[in-house]
Amino acid sequence: MTVRNSLQALCRVTPFGRANLRRAVHGFNRDENGGATIMTLIFFLVMIAAGGIAIDMMRYEMKRAQIQATLDSAVLASAGAPYGSDHRAIIEDYFRVANMSDYLAAEKELDIQVTVNSASVTANADMTMDTYLMRLSGIKTLQNKGASTAVRKVPKLEVVLVLDVSGSMGNNSKLVNLKKAAKEFVTSLLQGSEPGNTVISIVPFSWSVSPSEHMFSALAVDRKQDYSTCIRFKENDHSHASLATGNSGFSSGQPLDQMVYTALYGTFDNFSTSSYRSCYADDYMEILPFSVSETALHAKIESLKASGNTSGNQGMIWGAALLDPSFRQITDDLITAGEVASTQAAIPANYGTAETLKVAVVMGDGQNTTSYFFSTGGHWRGANSDLRGPDRGPRL
Repeated sequence: MTVRNSLQALCRVTPFGRANLRRAVHGFNRDENGGATIMTLIFFLVMIAAGGIAIDMMRYEMKRAQIQATLDSAVLASAGAPYGSDHRAIIEDYFRVANMSDYLAAEKELDIQVTVNSASVTANADMTMDTYLMRLSGIKTLQNKGASTAVRKVPKLEVVLVLDVSGSMGNNSKLVNLKKAAKEFVTSLLQGSEPGNTVISIVPFSWSVSPSEHMFSALAVDRKQDYSTCIRFKENDHSHASLATGNSGFSSGQPLDQMVYTALYGTFDNFSTSSYRSCYADDYMEILPFSVSETALHAKIESLKASGNTSGNQGMIWGAALLDPSFRQITDDLITAGEVASTQAAIPANYGTAETLKVAVVMGDGQNTTSYFFSTGGHWRGANSDLRGPDRGPRL
């Protein structure tokens, strides 16, 4: 039968046939409606699963990013904290403030390595998060491990140890303990940095500070005698770190005052052994400048003796001067004299030099005590005074 004949046949369907046809069509429609419902349900479940995955993954990523940001901030703050800080406590405090303490992992060996001029700090975090809708797909939790490391390093380090060797340090093993602590400090610094990158000076002080003869000669000093090298500082000498320029300059300002070499007690027979000398001309009291030798530094520290009163201001004036860039003028003379290695020609470095840290460390047992000086009236020199100038010229 052709298509045309089939259509003509349908058009000639009897009323009874047309009724059967309508029932068949309605049945077909009911079958189509059922199929659409099933498909709609399937698509709905797929959309719920996809939406559930998106929601849980969004929650997961937000928490992961928050934990990582806290890790990064915590280790940066810890690595940048001053030497001697509790670096792990800083990390824990960051997580506590962020209400994430449960995610911070326990500290591992070598996670925190800190020296005076460097720090490497690592922290780890573990996260396990329960899912909401992904569990419908059988995924009940999402896990993540995070880590962060911050490294701070100052390759160049200039350190001055300002050490109290006054008489009171001889009591109760104070000087013994100072020597032990100072030597351990020196060893820690030198072994914790590249050779030559850490330069250490030692400034012993009691009643005064004794620069070496070469150091004293390189300074602008109104020299009155050549028995000792101590300097009596004026008030304005406490207002700046330089001993080589400014009011205490070479030829650009007023010269420094040389301290009179005398003693409060005793006679000329035991003058050099008095505990109350204004200046100590002994080798152990001299400043040791710009050393990179652990052996030399340890020997210097071990040689120290306790004697005299306490003048911490004298120690700090010299300590600051040895860190001030203007002191390089003195460094040049010390190199020429063989007192300082030629490798230290750029020491002290300029302020603000990249990756260079200047540190003064003071070790002592208390505040300043009484200092004794001659009256400034100038009537203390008698006719028989044996104080002479450096050229052994006329008596002063």
